[in-house]
Amino acid sequence: MKKTELPKLDLSVYEETLENGLKVYVIPNSYAKGVYATFTVKYGGGIDEFVPYGEKEYVKFPHGIAHFLEHKLFEQEDGTDPMQFFSERGADCNAFTNSKCTCYLFSGSNAYKENIRYLLDYVQAPYFTDENVKKEKGIIVQEAKMYLDHPGRVMYYETMEQLLVKDPNRYSTIGTIEEINSITKEQLYQCYYTFYHPSNMLLVISGNVKPEEMIELVKENQNKKVFPKKEEIKVKKEKEPYQITEKEVIKYMNVQIPKVSVNIKINIKKLKEQFTEREINYYVSMMLGIHFSSLSLLQERLEKEHIINGGIGGMAEYIDDYLLVTFDAETKEKDKFIESIIEELKDVSITEEEFIREQRVRISSCYKASDSIYSMNDTLRNQIVKYGTFFPNTISEIKNLKYENISIVKKIFDDYKMGIVLILPNEKTM
Repeated sequence: MKKTELPKLDLSVYEETLENGLKVYVIPNSYAKGVYATFTVKYGGGIDEFVPYGEKEYVKFPHGIAHFLEHKLFEQEDGTDPMQFFSERGADCNAFTNSKCTCYLFSGSNAYKENIRYLLDYVQAPYFTDENVKKEKGIIVQEAKMYLDHPGRVMYYETMEQLLVKDPNRYSTIGTIEEINSITKEQLYQCYYTFYHPSNMLLVISGNVKPEEMIELVKENQNKKVFPKKEEIKVKKEKEPYQITEKEVIKYMNVQIPKVSVNIKINIKKLKEQFTEREINYYVSMMLGIHFSSLSLLQERLEKEHIINGGIGGMAEYIDDYLLVTFDAETKEKDKFIESIIEELKDVSITEEEFIREQRVRISSCYKASDSIYSMNDTLRNQIVKYGTFFPNTISEIKNLKYENISIVKKIFDDYKMGIVLILPNEKTM
């Protein structure tokens, strides 16, 4: 068992790779009142074409199948309901699927050893029939329809389809209604046995636990099970071009005030030759925070002039060699809002004083997060899924950032592809 100290946070990460390939991480915190465990497979909605286990050719699967698989693992052959199992033992359980992974989790202070065993057991016991797959389609179709009525989700889906041309992250994680209805139990088993091998999964346990005890508990559980022979996972990946699909997308929905999203796609390939993606993210988030956050002068002005209703929302996401950034708001003055964003992007410089303040804010956030078994677990899990490893010395990373690099990084905003997504009131709400 390997122990890694988290400097300045008074915490350690214990890790071990089991014989079947499962990676186990334990973050003990003697001050915590409960336990939080996440069991994650590195398979999400961003994977749609791969070589299924035991086969030789690439097969394209319906978008939404990773999410469908997440749903189906909650149905066990013996009739046990995982939700009820955890609830009866004083724990909350849930699961989610994003573009990169599917995660099953629980949290609670009672019977946590039993809950950890069951978390492993139900995820590692697929049970699909024609009947239960058909029943699940109806449930997920209703979920998909609900999302299609949600302006915020529709804006996000349209934004990703606008900014990405070939990357499967452009598609909704839940899939279209047609794709959901096309999924079969045979496809679910293909996806399960390709990706849900222990060697492609990780278990993270955080809370008031003893690392050695947790590792032994998991080993004992896994040693009782037989898994297929490990195979190399081959996922097809097309090169994403530096372009967008269309400059303007308009959707009419049941909204009172129009929603506008200004979306930009930036090529950061050359910048990645000088900085790591994590360093780029730190510098970019500092600049965007100063210029576009709730405390920015731009937002203050737009609210004062009644150009926006509420704040400026958005995201920054890194996909391969591209940085995707969005700025959205409710506004009846869409042209003024768009012009204001474009004008602000012309110079996203920050002063050295602002830079130092941003450093301190991020370091303070690290200390605050270290007190939360949820934040520490989620951060470690996300880093491993994205980078294949975790970063124990985040505070030093932030302290080592240099103000003079801001002038280098900000140049990426000199050239970008831009698109607009509009959610406008339909006739019934006008």
